[in-house]
Amino acid sequence: MAEFEDWRLCLVRQPWAYFCPEDPQRITGDDWDDSPAYCNAGPPNSVSFKVAYEGAYEENTNTMYSAKEINAHPLPWLRSWRDLPPIWPGTTLKDFVKMITKADGNVYLPFVRSRIS
Repeated sequence: MAEFEDWRLCLVRQPWAYFCPEDPQRITGDDWDDSPAYCNAGPPNSVSFKVAYEGAYEENTNTMYSAKEINAHPLPWLRSWRDLPPIWPGTTLKDFVKMITKADGNVYLPFVRSRIS
């Protein structure tokens, strides 16, 4: 299994971004075939990693596509109101963190006690 930093973006439900170790086109979840994704899609049914984010990016609510369609086509999960590149399905967690923080935003990772003690 890939390291967490190599997991890929498969769903956004602001303020949450979900990452999975597989190709996002192969991932499914509750109502992932219902449109629009921002009103219908539930968390992935497979192994996933969830982070919170804030900053100059927002969920792409200008689309009437389902999560399944967004992951299969060239549609961004996140857009910015500033002059920043969109964040696409399949973006790695590592690149996601770089893009959000470069835009003066923050990414909040889950606390993992076993790695701290």
